[in-house]
Amino acid sequence: MCFRHSALLLVCLTALVVTPVSTRQTTVAAARLGPVVEEIVVSVGSRFLTRSDLEVEARVALVMGGGEAGAHSAIGEETVASVLDYLVNQLLIIEEVERLQVFEVDAKDIASEYERFVSSFPSQAELEAFLDALGVGPERLAAIFRRNLRVQRFLESRMRLAVRVEEDEVVAFYIDNSERFPGRSLDDMRDTIRARLFRERFDEAIRDLIDDLRGRSDVRVLAEPRGFPALQTDGLGKDLEEHEGSRGQ
Repeated sequence: MCFRHSALLLVCLTALVVTPVSTRQTTVAAARLGPVVEEIVVSVGSRFLTRSDLEVEARVALVMGGGEAGAHSAIGEETVASVLDYLVNQLLIIEEVERLQVFEVDAKDIASEYERFVSSFPSQAELEAFLDALGVGPERLAAIFRRNLRVQRFLESRMRLAVRVEEDEVVAFYIDNSERFPGRSLDDMRDTIRARLFRERFDEAIRDLIDDLRGRSDVRVLAEPRGFPALQTDGLGKDLEEHEGSRGQ
């Protein structure tokens, strides 16, 4: 599915890549328009997330992860806590990326992510209903996708250099765990073992990176994560369920 204002979106995305606006600036600017007071959930260095930010991020993450129901269903406290932890890590890493001034992304990359997000919705009307219910526009989604892409590329580049699996390590794992591979030769299992060892070391390296960044940044959780009720949009839940069911047939 294509966004019907794709040309306008590309212009917005290009402007976003050149002149990004921080969450803090956006929230402060909005606060000047009225007396609404937002609950701040967490601050990471110079950035902070409000409760409404957290809901937007949670629903976008659930939709991008393949769960269309995440667009409108209730979100439990455990899921919100996981999303909050994920976002703290994202903000820690993006601060490092911006400090190093690396891994900028162009408008086409962001637009590709946006189109992938849009494809989860059965119609343009359902997408607009979702965005209206959350009070966000395409530019806000683009900012999320831009950050995610920069973080992803930074991690891939850093881990590719830092994480290596040597052949002798693959052989040693195969010998030490031979009972797991009955009837399978080393040649049969080499790629699988290498991928497993790489993933384990990749995950460990990311944990070490996050620990290091947390030690150098000021992270403050200011409110306990709470679940979110179902998003109220006219007909969105019903149409998304029908869309998901038709995709499974």
